[in-house]
Amino acid sequence: MQKGYPSLDEIHDRVDDFVASNGRIARLIPTAPSEEGRRVPAVAITDPRTPDDDKEVALVVCGRHGNELGTRTVGLEMLGFLAGEAAALIRGRLNVVVVPVANPDGCVRAQFHAPSDGLSPTEIAALVPLAHSLQPDAVVDIHSLGQSDIEAVITANTSPGGIDDRVHNALAERMCEAACREGFCFTVESVAGGGYNNFFAGWCYDEFHSTVFGMEVNHAALSPGQAGASGRAAVVGLLVEGTKTFTGERYPGFPNRVVAGDEGFAVRASGETAAARRASRASLWRAARGRGSVKRRFEDGVVVCSAAVPVDEPLEAALSCRVRVAARRIAGVTLSGSEVKWEAVERPCQTDVFVDTALEGDGIVEMRITLSNSK
Repeated sequence: MQKGYPSLDEIHDRVDDFVASNGRIARLIPTAPSEEGRRVPAVAITDPRTPDDDKEVALVVCGRHGNELGTRTVGLEMLGFLAGEAAALIRGRLNVVVVPVANPDGCVRAQFHAPSDGLSPTEIAALVPLAHSLQPDAVVDIHSLGQSDIEAVITANTSPGGIDDRVHNALAERMCEAACREGFCFTVESVAGGGYNNFFAGWCYDEFHSTVFGMEVNHAALSPGQAGASGRAAVVGLLVEGTKTFTGERYPGFPNRVVAGDEGFAVRASGETAAARRASRASLWRAARGRGSVKRRFEDGVVVCSAAVPVDEPLEAALSCRVRVAARRIAGVTLSGSEVKWEAVERPCQTDVFVDTALEGDGIVEMRITLSNSK
């Protein structure tokens, strides 16, 4: 194989050896074969001592284009890292699924061998059902450049509304910083129109409101080992963020739960477990996108927030509102005129107030937060 990159058979052999050697933490997820009948293995790596429902799900897809050689070593490098001691925290809090070669028919040809305007038959058969089963919290679609010396994290599939662009840009910078600490120079790029041939990542964003990134490693300026290590470093930077509690959130995980609104007032996913929040997020996103509206105003010591998110069936949700006072200065919270249980996440200059509720019919709710005059 050109420049020492592994062949498809070599990748499959190494994947099989990895799963056989790491049976406690790794398993193969069944997927449909490619259009020409080749395997599309997907490997899940996680610590079984933590219940799966308590974990975020990250999906790392490599090799959607058969001639992008650098992707061939990223998936294998990811597997090696995820089995090591340095990944113990990630395994305990995330279920990471790695697809080392998503386009095996292109891989054997060393050709692009994919549509330029949408998902391939192989992706529709293998990756789409996989994503439906996972409803991933984060997706990285890894590509490789062969005619330049750059590497990039791509934020091309989000929408400008709400907080998605800001969140994705912040996470992309942290991915670049993680790679830089290991000597690899990534830049953050956004492609106008959202295309970039990250059709699978874009599909996951549209379907589940997943946190999604494209990535370009490099097989022109880097060796196979360097390409794999650079991609691994950037992806691990994202995975580490998925183990933390992002500013404005009350639970750890990837910050993709706001489906309408912004930091001031938002309708967001709810649930006591990661699995429940994942299901809530996907359902609310499909209902809210393009149909929801939120408003916020301040009057006489009361923060008034209203939302209208029409739904076809009752959906569990949470409302969050940011106030400029300490939690002790919140005198009470009502929802549609009735006092409700609320939670607060206090920060040095603000407090985020959360109320769990259910949206029905027209999805109209009003949240009122009364502030006291005491200091």
